[in-house]
Amino acid sequence: MRVQDVTKQILKESGITQQQLAERFGKASQGTISMLLNGRTMKVENLLLILDECGYEMVLRSRDEGRPEYVINNEQSQRIPVKSTDDDRIREIVEDVVAKKIREYRKLDRKVARMKELEARPNDIQAGKVLLPDLDNETEVDE
Repeated sequence: MRVQDVTKQILKESGITQQQLAERFGKASQGTISMLLNGRTMKVENLLLILDECGYEMVLRSRDEGRPEYVINNEQSQRIPVKSTDDDRIREIVEDVVAKKIREYRKLDRKVARMKELEARPNDIQAGKVLLPDLDNETEVDE
């Protein structure tokens, strides 16, 4: 069973909703909690925070008999702002995608403007007076 599935079950058994958990974390949103519970991985610190809120702790037990068990709880952990870490990463990704699209649109706008300029001079093109630029391989200029 995945950590996220166990954590969801513990929340259900504890009667704590994602919204209530988000409110207890302070800066976290319900959406952030949902992302934690539905993601592929979860940081141990976040797991410990959730377990602590539900009244649980993590026990590490060896498969070999006679070895000690270790209890990991949230007593030493500082409450981390779950939302800011996740939201900052999401914001970075979105900003990168938007910046890339803006560069693509600017490049396309320059191509369209150049094509319109060249369309206005068909005789010069036919006479070989205008060198057609390689618009696909032009260097990027930040505006």
